[in-house]
Amino acid sequence: MENYLKKYFIKIKKRKIFILGPLLLVVILTLIGNIVLRCSQRKIVDAVNNQRLAHEVSLGKMFYIFPNVILFKDSSLTKSLILPTSTIRFAPWALLAKRKFLITDIVLHQPIVNSFHFGEFIRDNLQTMASTMQDYPKGDLKISLKGADFDFSHLGIKKNNIRTDFDLHFKNDAISGEGVIHRTGELPVRCLLNGFVTSDGFSFENISLSRENLHIKFWTELNKNMLQLNGFALLNSPNENLKPERLYKHKALSVEQLSEKSIFILDIDGLFNVALPWIRVEKFNFTVNNAPMHVKGNILLSDSLKFDMASSFYPASRSGMNMDKFEQVDMNLSGNFQNGILSSNGDVNIYFDKKEGGDLHSSQRLEITMNDMAITPDKQAQWKINLKENRTSFWNDGRSHTIRLNDMQAYISSRENNSKEINITSLFYDGELKGKMWLDTDQIPFKVNASLDLDNISTQNLNELFDDFANVEGRLFGNIEFVNQPKFSLHGGLNIQQGVLNDYALFTWLADSFELSSLKNIHFQRADAYFSVDASGAGLNDIRLEAEDVKIKGHFNITESSLVSSALSLKFGRNLLGQSRKGKRILKLFKTEVPYLDFNFKLSGSQDAVNFQWVPSDVKTRIQGYIPDFIERKIERNIDQK
Repeated sequence: MENYLKKYFIKIKKRKIFILGPLLLVVILTLIGNIVLRCSQRKIVDAVNNQRLAHEVSLGKMFYIFPNVILFKDSSLTKSLILPTSTIRFAPWALLAKRKFLITDIVLHQPIVNSFHFGEFIRDNLQTMASTMQDYPKGDLKISLKGADFDFSHLGIKKNNIRTDFDLHFKNDAISGEGVIHRTGELPVRCLLNGFVTSDGFSFENISLSRENLHIKFWTELNKNMLQLNGFALLNSPNENLKPERLYKHKALSVEQLSEKSIFILDIDGLFNVALPWIRVEKFNFTVNNAPMHVKGNILLSDSLKFDMASSFYPASRSGMNMDKFEQVDMNLSGNFQNGILSSNGDVNIYFDKKEGGDLHSSQRLEITMNDMAITPDKQAQWKINLKENRTSFWNDGRSHTIRLNDMQAYISSRENNSKEINITSLFYDGELKGKMWLDTDQIPFKVNASLDLDNISTQNLNELFDDFANVEGRLFGNIEFVNQPKFSLHGGLNIQQGVLNDYALFTWLADSFELSSLKNIHFQRADAYFSVDASGAGLNDIRLEAEDVKIKGHFNITESSLVSSALSLKFGRNLLGQSRKGKRILKLFKTEVPYLDFNFKLSGSQDAVNFQWVPSDVKTRIQGYIPDFIERKIERNIDQK
C-alpha cells in the first residue's frame, strides 16, 4: 500500500511538472520578450522613423504575447492615424532559424483615420512604400482594419459618420482585399479588389464598390511610370436587367434605360504618366449618360496638391439628360488644395445649340470666369465659398451681356433628399445681392431654384448687362426668382428710385414733335416693372413710372422669334404741355378740369427695327382736328425713320 501511494504521488508530481514546466517557460519567455521590447523600444521607433518616412511614427506601449504576437497601445502616425489598439503577428521559425523578423498579420482595432493628413502621408511616402513592397520578402501578409473611423470633416462630412472593416491579403505576388464601408443612414458598400505585383508595377483586374443601385468597377495597370485605368460606374440604375459585368464594352444606352436620377459613367479610359511628384493626365475619357467627356492636365504632389486641368463635355450628342440644348461645355481650372482649403481660378464656356425655333433664353455662348475662389468646410454650414471676382457673360444674336459680382460668400448646407441649400451674399457693383438657392442633386441635370434680392445698385453700372440701362439713372432695387426644371423660368420685380430717363427714343421723338425739350430728360420719383423670361419669350409687364408731369404704364414683350409686342400709355400733365407753343394750343382743346392728356402707342415688328404707332384715342382725334395732316404725317414718319 505504501509503495502504491508513493508511486501515485510521484505520478502527480510528474504531471505537475509536465503541465507547470511549459507554462512556466511561457511565462519566462513572455517576461523576457517584454523586457527586450521595453529595452529596445527606442531603437525600434528610431528604426521605423529611419525608413525615409516623411511623417513621425509613435508606437506607444508595446507588449509581447507568447508565441508570436506584439500588442501596441496608443500608437499614432503624426496627425493622420490614431491607433488605440493594434497587433502584429510574426513568423517565429523565421526569427529563430533565419534571424528574420517577418510579419504575417497586422490588425488595427478601431483606428481613427484623418483622411486629409493620411492623404498627405500617402502623397509624401508613395515612392518609399512602393520600393518597400518590392523589397519585402515574398510570403503571406494580411492587414486588417476593424471598425476604422474615417474623419472626412475637412470635406464637410460629420465625424464618426464613416466606418470601415477591410482585409488586405498579400500572398507572394497576388493582392486581394474585401471589406465593407458603413455610412450613417445609408446602406453598406461592399469593396473588393484583386490583382498582383509585377516587376515594373502592379495590375488589378478588379477594384469594385457595390450596393443596391450602386455598381463601380475599375481595372488598372501600372507599367513603370504609365498608369492605365479603365472602368464604369452605375448610380440609381432603374433597369434590373442591366448587369454590370455586361458593360466592359457597351453600346449607348437608350433613353428608356435612363431615369431622371440615373447616372451612368461608362467607357472610362485613362492614361496617366506618374513621375512623382508630377502626375500628368495624358487622357481621361468617359461618357456620362452617353455624353462624351474628355479631361487632361497636370497634378503636382508637393506641400500642397496643385493642379491645372482642362475638360470638354458634349451633352447634346446623345445624353438623354434633358441637356440637348448644350452643344459643348469647356472648363479650365487651376489651383491647389492645402489644409482642407481648395483655392482655384477658372473659367467655363458653354456653347448652345440653338436650332431654328429654339428657345429665346438659349444664348449662343455663356462664359463664366472665377478669380480667387476658396472653398472651405464650415462649422455651421457644410461648405463656405469665397469668390473674389466673378464675371458672367452671355452672347445672343451677336450681343454681349455681362454681370459682375465681387467678394461673394456662399454657405452650402445639406438638406433632406440629397438637396442643398446655398445662402449667398455679394457686392453687386456699388450695391448688394443677397439670396438663397436650392439644388436637388437627386436628378440629372440638377434642379435649381433661386430667390435673389438686389439692393441699391446704380443703374448705370448695368450698361454692360442691357443697353437700355444706358438711358436710365437711378438706384435699382428688386428680386429675381429662377427655376430650371421642369421648365426654364426667370422672373421678378424691378424698382428704380430717384431716377432720370435720358434721351429715350420715344420721348426724344415726342420732344422734337411737340417742342417739349424736358421730355428728353425725365426726372421721376419711382419706376416699377415685372420681368419674365421663359421658353415663350421675354418681357416687361406692369410698367409704371411716375414723374411730376409724366406718367407711364404698359408692357414690352419679345417672343421666341424676336418679335416685339408692346403697348405704352403716356400721360402728360398740363404744366408740361404748357411749356411749348404747340402744347399750349393743344391744351385749349380740353377743359381745365382735365389734368393729364393720354398718348397711347403700340410697338411692334422685329427687335432690331421696332415700329411705333400712335393709337387712336379721344386725345388723338381732337389733335388731328387741330393739327394739319402734314404735321401728323411728319410725326409718324419721324418715328418710322427712327
